[in-house]
Amino acid sequence: ERIEEFRKLFETLKMQSHPPHEGLGLFERMVEEAEWDEGGQGVWARVGLALVQRRPKEALDVLSETSSDWSFGKGAIVRLKLDVRAQVYEQLGDTVRARADHEAVRTALEDSVAAYPSDPWWHVLLGRSHAGLQRRSDAVREARLAMELLPVSKDAIVGPRIMATAAEILARVGDADGALDLLDRLLGMNAGVVASVPLIRIDPAWDPLRHDARFEQLLERHAQGLHQPR
Repeated sequence: ERIEEFRKLFETLKMQSHPPHEGLGLFERMVEEAEWDEGGQGVWARVGLALVQRRPKEALDVLSETSSDWSFGKGAIVRLKLDVRAQVYEQLGDTVRARADHEAVRTALEDSVAAYPSDPWWHVLLGRSHAGLQRRSDAVREARLAMELLPVSKDAIVGPRIMATAAEILARVGDADGALDLLDRLLGMNAGVVASVPLIRIDPAWDPLRHDARFEQLLERHAQGLHQPR
């Protein structure tokens, strides 16, 4: 019941059209009250909130209390501890530790991809690690391959998550055109569980695009669509 309550609240934050900070207040209260960690949900909630609020030290403190093999999620969607911690180190400005974690994750994920070559999630996670290491061609290859393996037309639930992660990867390696195209498609399909205007405005993952005027124009256009009569 607690897990379901968290899931619904987080999805509400992503879908809502009013200023995102209001939803964050609800989300923050939920995180503060959480005493569960089934499937890594409690840790993920606290770390995710801290990163969105640009408080990486708090995120690192939470991760430091977990076991070395902690992970979030299972099946089609999973996040490894070192993958998440690399993001935290990046926000802290500790590029040396971030790179070490990305490299360790890359090595592990290459084994996973070799064992499960048709699994799109392992490919897109590997692409994220390549992006963290600024291995542009490898990152783009894995991102594109993951979308080919599981297009939105084939899976309307996991497919958009793959596409959103691919967009993050393209943004990280400097392919603004590709990232904006994918974001436009995601927002156009109302994939609110994965991407919404309020969430994108505050998510650090999209920082590489914030200097591009087209990014804000894209968000404004889709934000206006939220208020059109249906």
